[in-house]
Amino acid sequence: MNRSADDLREIYGSVFKLAVALTFLSAFALTGCSQSGGGSRGESVTSGLDGADNPALAMSGSGYAFAVWDELNTGTDVAANSYVPLAEWGLIEFPAEVNGSGDSDSPDVAMPRFSQDALVVWRQTNQRGLAGVYARFFDGDENVWGDVYEIFVHEFGEYVFTPRVALDGRGNAVVVWVHKFYDDPTSPRFRVLASRFVAAEQTWTKPLRIDNADELGLDALAPRIAMNERGSGVVSFLYMEDSETFQIYAALLVPPFDLGDPVWSRPVAVGIIPPVESGNVAHNSHRASKTDDDESTIVWEQRVGETSSIYVNRNVPGEGWVGATRLGTGERPDLATEVRGGDSIVVWTGNEEGEGEYDEETHTLAPGPLLGTIYARALTRGEWQPTEIVHQEESATASSARVAMGVEGDAMVVWILDDGARDQSIIASHRIPGEGWEVAQPAEDDDGKASSPLLATDFAGAYVLVWVRTDNLGVTDIWAADYDPQNGWGLPQLP
Repeated sequence: MNRSADDLREIYGSVFKLAVALTFLSAFALTGCSQSGGGSRGESVTSGLDGADNPALAMSGSGYAFAVWDELNTGTDVAANSYVPLAEWGLIEFPAEVNGSGDSDSPDVAMPRFSQDALVVWRQTNQRGLAGVYARFFDGDENVWGDVYEIFVHEFGEYVFTPRVALDGRGNAVVVWVHKFYDDPTSPRFRVLASRFVAAEQTWTKPLRIDNADELGLDALAPRIAMNERGSGVVSFLYMEDSETFQIYAALLVPPFDLGDPVWSRPVAVGIIPPVESGNVAHNSHRASKTDDDESTIVWEQRVGETSSIYVNRNVPGEGWVGATRLGTGERPDLATEVRGGDSIVVWTGNEEGEGEYDEETHTLAPGPLLGTIYARALTRGEWQPTEIVHQEESATASSARVAMGVEGDAMVVWILDDGARDQSIIASHRIPGEGWEVAQPAEDDDGKASSPLLATDFAGAYVLVWVRTDNLGVTDIWAADYDPQNGWGLPQLP
């Protein structure tokens, strides 16, 4: 039975207090702690002077968070920062370089549900100029890094891309990435590989292909992975027919349960729509989630003709994939799922001239005014609810919507708003269970331009936001803000 949000806050209260004590005893160099009654509305969490990009964010249910990104110095390095509840961010040295290797980049991070530990994976070139996938655990209790694991190295060059990682409740992990195969030198192909970390043995398994691209004669790209506490997982990825035509496929991971190696299901198409003139275009904007009840959800943007729509498909135990469902018209969806209860929220943006009725035959919308709109649809007890307008402004553009979902329907959505006066600012709206979405408000008050926002939450209603900030000189760094459930985003806070 699920605990209420109040119960969870009470349970984690002692954890938060302990975290504060440990933080002040640690060696972290804190960067601009907020002393106001609420959370922080903006502080730099980077240490580099030449720029930063490509952040990734994870947060545990007990309120700890971990961010990683590309630090742009003389080359590219992976940098990291950890967040402790009530004590803000503390810079951490990330010793990613291995034996004097080359650039490291494209990091991803995952955290256990009830821990301040983290697992970071990244792409890195070795001394011979060959790219590989590497991993390193961070012990949050001791504030130390573990050994570097070399999971895979490409045999021909820098042809390894976009590693993504997920953890289960027993410390096992799965990382997926794209590998460029040269079985036929005249026609190299991109494939999706996976490796599993076995916590009991402290080893990574031999990489295994999880796509069936050879049968289709297609390239496999852009994997996304999600796992639950039991180790069941789902990976979504794209099959590329040509430079503009993609299909969404998914493979399920069945955990071993001490009966041997995990089993990957045969990839199946979860999003195929009959082509209309220009064909199917599924952008690299798909998301995956997995609940503790083994339900999998994939959401993506699909363009048919000149109209972009948001589609979703779910895999329900005993039923399989239930079929693609169109949620609405718009772009760049994001997905959040209450891992225990199974409810979900999908958000997306709409900046088309018209949000009228959708014609299924012509795939067009009725004309209307230009509106910068944030849409949301909730999955409640297996049923999709009507579309909600979270926020709407005329003569404005909305982009990069991100959503996170806590317990019992609590959720937050953030997005980039540009209306001339507010130039690429981050706006947020909080969803109160049983009441709906609150009036939108700024999540940060910095004068720089914001991009690439990421959002995460815990089980007590706190949220952490990170983004790329560009100053007036064009220099980028990583900034962060946090939301206190009692006091909101807090008073303005600058570094």
